[in-house]
Amino acid sequence: MAFGLLQPDEDLDPAFRQEAAITNATRAAELQNQFLDRQREILHTGPEAFRSKTGRDAVLGADDVLARLESLRQETLDQAANEAQQQLLRGPLSQHRLLEHATVGDHVGRQTRAWRNATAASRLDLLRRQAELDYSDPDTIEALHTASDSASQELSRTMPRDAGDTFVESTSTKTILSNSEVIRQTRVTRQCCRGRSMMLSRHGGTNCNVKWSRRDELLRQTRRMARILGEPIHGYSSH
Repeated sequence: MAFGLLQPDEDLDPAFRQEAAITNATRAAELQNQFLDRQREILHTGPEAFRSKTGRDAVLGADDVLARLESLRQETLDQAANEAQQQLLRGPLSQHRLLEHATVGDHVGRQTRAWRNATAASRLDLLRRQAELDYSDPDTIEALHTASDSASQELSRTMPRDAGDTFVESTSTKTILSNSEVIRQTRVTRQCCRGRSMMLSRHGGTNCNVKWSRRDELLRQTRRMARILGEPIHGYSSH
């Protein structure tokens, strides 16, 4: 807007002053609209929107999204034509910062729980696979059972609390229960076989008989749990 040349100590005409104020306010509002549109894209609607990230990706991506929003805030201020427009923008943009931190913090809290949940589920799956390999080793099965209990408790603590929790289901609930229960049943069977072994020993049973009797009992128990839970237990023969 051209106002012509002003003489020293000469004020703007009141009409021009009002027009300049309206222009500055309109430009500031326009820039704020642009900021909000970009903010919504970064947080909610864009292809890489922060709220679409889950688990580990959301937790580790929090600092990056806040930095992007700060850069956007500065870019918006830089587009202001004068100090008056910047002053009109600074207050609203600062208020949006509070909302951004609340939104990011809430999502991080939920997705931290989701990350823990997925890690516990993965842990149970690994323990189940190890139990399939070491089913004949009493000490290993005992250790796997202890680890399975710990992972199961963590899984229970971190289950979704409400509809707002977005979890990535890396494995089904039935599979999770199967993993934990098979390890538990393997331990119980081992304890039963140990008692049977002691009884056979007292009555003159041979080590060979105890070994194969224990193995057969363990396989029967494990296959029974697999049938009950409807999950395949790889590594065992079906005969």
